[in-house]
Amino acid sequence: MPWLEAHPDGIREIQRKALEWKRHILSSAELEAVRQSMGVSTRNIGALGETIDYLIKEISRLREYQDSERRLLENSRIAVTPIRNVPREIWAEIFVHALDGRPISLPTKQHDAQLPWSLLRVCSLWRNIALGDKRLWDHVMVQVDASLRSDAKLKAWNDHIARGLEELIFPYCNDKISFGLISSGALEHRRQTRYSLRSLLVPCLPRLRELTLHLPAETISTFYDLPSECFSGLQSMDLQINYEIYIDTSLFDQQIFRRAAVFDKAHCLRKFSLHSDWYHFVLPERLPWSQIVDLNVYLSTWKLPEMLNILRQCVNARRCVLGSSIPIRGQHDSSTTADPITLPHLEHLGLRNVLVLDLLTLPSLTSLHLENRWDMGFEPKSLVSLIERSECALRALSYNSQPESKPKNSELLHAGEYPWFEQLLDLLPILLELRMPYVIFGPEILILIAHGHVLPALTELECHLWQEDTPDFVHLVEQRLFRRVSRTGPSHSIHSLREAVGRYVLHPDKIEVTKDAHARIEKLSEIHGQRVKLVRRWPGLEN
Repeated sequence: MPWLEAHPDGIREIQRKALEWKRHILSSAELEAVRQSMGVSTRNIGALGETIDYLIKEISRLREYQDSERRLLENSRIAVTPIRNVPREIWAEIFVHALDGRPISLPTKQHDAQLPWSLLRVCSLWRNIALGDKRLWDHVMVQVDASLRSDAKLKAWNDHIARGLEELIFPYCNDKISFGLISSGALEHRRQTRYSLRSLLVPCLPRLRELTLHLPAETISTFYDLPSECFSGLQSMDLQINYEIYIDTSLFDQQIFRRAAVFDKAHCLRKFSLHSDWYHFVLPERLPWSQIVDLNVYLSTWKLPEMLNILRQCVNARRCVLGSSIPIRGQHDSSTTADPITLPHLEHLGLRNVLVLDLLTLPSLTSLHLENRWDMGFEPKSLVSLIERSECALRALSYNSQPESKPKNSELLHAGEYPWFEQLLDLLPILLELRMPYVIFGPEILILIAHGHVLPALTELECHLWQEDTPDFVHLVEQRLFRRVSRTGPSHSIHSLREAVGRYVLHPDKIEVTKDAHARIEKLSEIHGQRVKLVRRWPGLEN
């Protein structure tokens, strides 16, 4: 048996002697023991090195496995979060609401942060959803670039827009889209607009469902010359003519405009909107008025026969608004001698001229908005006759007789001075909204409304007051807010007010009268959260 195995502790004693006593001479047996020990240590060191290498590799493998498990855990956490479980349809609705009806602007810019372009760069899921929802891509607006001076730049710009439509819009949108071309009345825009109408708009027209055009007045002839075949699928048209004070009217033949054939084949057109402050603008007579369902026309001024002629043709209209910046005046004879007009489907009517009411029969009317100059006069009898003749059930009525600059209190309309006014209110048992901000409601009318004797269904009220009648207005609000009145019969149930606005002209010598009224109305508004208020001053009105 080797000495080292027989004396396992002896080698440590020999090593100690050799280290502590430098002059100690080892015997042959001790030398052999040391050599054997060195061999064992060498083998042990090698074995331990191999074990350490193995453990290092194993630790590395375990760390990789640990990292993999961490990633799996993180992905699992993401997978189970509520936002990851949102259906694609919900994401699509969120994107549509985020866009909020805003059109896509062309031309696009690099790294465009506007919707819907930004949705394409978030993740593959959002990109696929955005590209798959046609509602995000069916409303395009092009702004004419006024900096394009040369023909080459103008052609390159139009080609760029056309390429953007073909590559970025049309592949992802509906068969029919909404398209807009916006141009101001600036001189440098005229040429670009004419070019864009011919080279950019015409190729797109067969694919358009809705068209919006804001054009300089001098380019309207270019629009009227467009081929009518291109408008065969158009359903909605919004045309705005920008007024130009420097325009040469001698260049335009109004008869040619009046007989323009651009809408001859617009068989699908149902909504038409026009806004023009250009005094010389004329409406095209050949527009298919009889098929229009939603009509909104605002001109600088109307000729009464022209307005009556349009109303007479709009037999299928459900909504009609005819406005102007200059009201029709001095044409009473024309309205009384004209033939009556019946519009069986009209539900909403907005007019700047109240003279037309005497000719109309509107059995389906539910909403009526009237505007009139304060100095032109207005008899509620016209409204009474219209309601009785039409047997309609109005739910919203507004009358705006806005004064000119700084009229006096005596020039406001006083409801109590019209014997037909109470009869008018009696004919409105289901009226929900009444807005007459320039008509003074006296205490008698306020008390009738407060106790539900008239307008029992009213939920929104706006009127003018005498300053000393503000307590009566507050009493009305309190009564109707808490529905402290009752009447028999389901048709006369009293509705609670949601909104009430009373306006009055502040006279300093009567300010004490309104202090308590304001305190009560503010408390009601604070407690109940309803929009009820007293407006002390009227902008532009003399005290």
